[in-house]
Amino acid sequence: EEDGVKTREIDGGSPSEIDRLSSISQTGSDSGQQSFRELDMKMSVPTCNLESEAEGEVSDVFMDFPLDKKHESVTRRTLKWNKPEGLLMAVGFLGAAVSGAIEPSFALLFAETFVTFQQVMLGNEITDKARLITGLMSAVGFVKLLAQILQYWLLAITGERLTRRVRRALFEAMLRQEPGWFDRPENQCGILTARLANEAPQLHKISGQRGGVIVESLAITIITIVLAFYYSWQLALVNMAFLPALVFVGALQVRDVESHVGEKAVCGSEIVQESLSAQRTVASLCLEGHFYQAFTECVKEDKGTKTRQRISYSIVNALAQGIQYFQNAAIYYLGAVLIDGGTLNLTSMFRSISVANFGAQGLGRAASFLPDLNSAITSGKNIFRTLDRVTKLDVTRGDIPSNPIEGNIEFRNVKFAYPTRKTVQVLKVCRREKPTA
Repeated sequence: EEDGVKTREIDGGSPSEIDRLSSISQTGSDSGQQSFRELDMKMSVPTCNLESEAEGEVSDVFMDFPLDKKHESVTRRTLKWNKPEGLLMAVGFLGAAVSGAIEPSFALLFAETFVTFQQVMLGNEITDKARLITGLMSAVGFVKLLAQILQYWLLAITGERLTRRVRRALFEAMLRQEPGWFDRPENQCGILTARLANEAPQLHKISGQRGGVIVESLAITIITIVLAFYYSWQLALVNMAFLPALVFVGALQVRDVESHVGEKAVCGSEIVQESLSAQRTVASLCLEGHFYQAFTECVKEDKGTKTRQRISYSIVNALAQGIQYFQNAAIYYLGAVLIDGGTLNLTSMFRSISVANFGAQGLGRAASFLPDLNSAITSGKNIFRTLDRVTKLDVTRGDIPSNPIEGNIEFRNVKFAYPTRKTVQVLKVCRREKPTA
């Protein structure tokens, strides 16, 4: 105690980002001294262990922490985040299922037109039956119109609300992290901004419009298999023998078209964000050409890669177009054999073939969205790991004194260094006095 000034020492414990907070000096009234004593008893200085991260390699933020304590799947957690829109999702998925069920129904009506013109009927009878079939087709089309309006409208609303909710939570989670977290290369400003822009919208592919398309395709597939086996199990088995090849080729088509598009978009956005956020520094150092060249190198591909992609896409597209002709040849040949043997009639053959063709289209649509679903799950893992990460310097911890502290706070020998650059001293304050008011 010197000249009416009381000095209290607060030890930060183990080495931390605040390397040493040697003393706090306070001068003031009795009420201020009482507040100081209350603060000393209740408040603890949050510390971050710097030594463990400074030695060796810096741990990756996406690998340090589990997805969550219960190890829930990304799909399940995403649906939980969309729980406030549960009613909208249910109606949207119902519309998707109805839309999928209409496809086989239209296939049966389409096959019925062939049967109508094969039958021996009077002119008026043919006209009346054709009008009935066309009327049913129009009714089916109107129902599909309403179902798809519900599907895409409601699921688009749920997807956009989910994106807004996840993006806000991800941004709040980023702001809660300790300063050393932002010093890591994978957590630079441009990368974090790109994650907010690109990763958050990916989750709506699980519960949004893409999820509705998958439900629609599943409905088509299930009803198609049931109807195809009902009319002719022999033709259904032949169709199913070609389905894996059709699905595989369709998935290859989507992969060739969308390969590396997302990675290049993220890479380019990182460079753009970094250069624009520090545009004055870039201009003062005359680095415009450097960042332009880096952006160009990031988005362009070499000639050999483009040639290989074009060749592979041509082969896959040729297979996708050719398999359909081989499938039709096998089906019609088997149908002719069965009709000749008396085990199948022409009506059942056309119905089975039409239903199978529409079912193959539904499976192809479902397979085309599998890569999108995979990218959504990958983005979801990154997002939830960031949300579940426990910061090492929690700003919400500690108690607030009931009475304001009066006097002066003096900082002595305060040193600061980031975990990734322990030897580089960022802040050094020998002595500084600050009024509490």
